[in-house]
Amino acid sequence: MFDSANPGKASQVIVSQIREAVDAGKLRVGDRLPQEKDLIEQFGFSRAVIREALRTLEAEGLIRLVSGRNGGAEICEPDPLKFVPAITTLMRLQNTSIDQVHETLEHIEPIIAELATQRHTKEDIDALQESIDIMLANTTDRVLCQTQANRFHVLLARATKNQMLIFLSTMIRQVIVRLDYQGVGERPLKVAEEHQRIVDAIKKGDAEAAREATLDHAHQCEFAVRSSQTGYKLRNDATSEQMTRNLLR
Repeated sequence: MFDSANPGKASQVIVSQIREAVDAGKLRVGDRLPQEKDLIEQFGFSRAVIREALRTLEAEGLIRLVSGRNGGAEICEPDPLKFVPAITTLMRLQNTSIDQVHETLEHIEPIIAELATQRHTKEDIDALQESIDIMLANTTDRVLCQTQANRFHVLLARATKNQMLIFLSTMIRQVIVRLDYQGVGERPLKVAEEHQRIVDAIKKGDAEAAREATLDHAHQCEFAVRSSQTGYKLRNDATSEQMTRNLLR
């Protein structure tokens, strides 16, 4: 059925079929695709077409190519960082403002805090507390404090056990890193105190207090942005790239 397809279109046929197999649950994280010679036989295309399809899937973060005697293509968790350049470009083209970012946070994060109160594990609390402690121990390190300030909210989202909220929180925080807001470095102790208030409410099982603490924190961050001498700007460089990777640790 693919005989008339040209190599460019043929590789997209393969990409689409593998994506569909993942969406349908036929392929899961950790599963291996058939060896290259078997893919050639199954799809009826040349080695060049198969390799082009695999490179496309690897670039999308859907597979990783394992080298060696028992190597091949393995389904993996997509890297959220791969979406950041597209989102940053979209922000530029649509003139997304920091006000819109804060408006989004003020609606989403109180819900995240409430769910985290209901669903967190001891490991979640330990990770959140560790992030706060790192900030307190490194108040003069602007980049580290910014990273931990954003990482805290990714960890908070993970405590909800809701994959969509985890994804949204991770992407928003990566966008904030790209905005290069420096205000956290100007008030690390205050941010750590606000984070601690959230964690304390979660530990007590007080969902309403967690919501209030998170909303107050969002308001304080918004005020700090408006008052900051350093402000913000869209950027994309090695420092921000490393900061976004550190969010996922």
